[in-house]
Amino acid sequence: DDAAPRMITLARATREVADPLGRVDVSGDGVGYVRLKEFNARTADRLAEALSDLETRGASRYVLDLRGNPGGAFQEAVSAAALFVKDGAPVVTVVERTSAGEGSDRRETFRAKAPPRAAFASAVPPVELWMDRGSASASEIFAGAMRDNCAAVVAGETSYGKGKIQAVFGLGDDSGLVVTVALYLTPRGT
Repeated sequence: DDAAPRMITLARATREVADPLGRVDVSGDGVGYVRLKEFNARTADRLAEALSDLETRGASRYVLDLRGNPGGAFQEAVSAAALFVKDGAPVVTVVERTSAGEGSDRRETFRAKAPPRAAFASAVPPVELWMDRGSASASEIFAGAMRDNCAAVVAGETSYGKGKIQAVFGLGDDSGLVVTVALYLTPRGT
């Protein structure tokens, strides 16, 4: 009988999420340096840990190096920015075109939520972000939120300039179609 239950054993592979941080160090003159390689599920937590550790080791100002950071998880960019900006501050606005056409776009502003663990013992110290043409997507969202909320100065080259949220739709021949589904804007609308 085809309707009889069958026992099937599945093997489930697990994949470890890579550490999003590269080098973390403090110089003799109190500059904490953090290389942010990507934004993944561990970014905000790892960044908070690294900043707290650097503060304990004598850092009083920070450089966050986003050069070559291709982005990654949108929500982690929002959560990482919340380590530096005031609770409730705008981080990014997502703009989606509705079927009604021009002028009826749907906008959603994502705001900073105070993290469960503060990165700094006292006030947020001075921060400088390093960017280049390889800094894209979530790193641009993070940098825009930091700059527009006066939490950091940005130095280096102009970033990639993506400004788009895209979805990949699989096709029957194992290829994919990349479609822009929304745009993102910094808190000041750039």
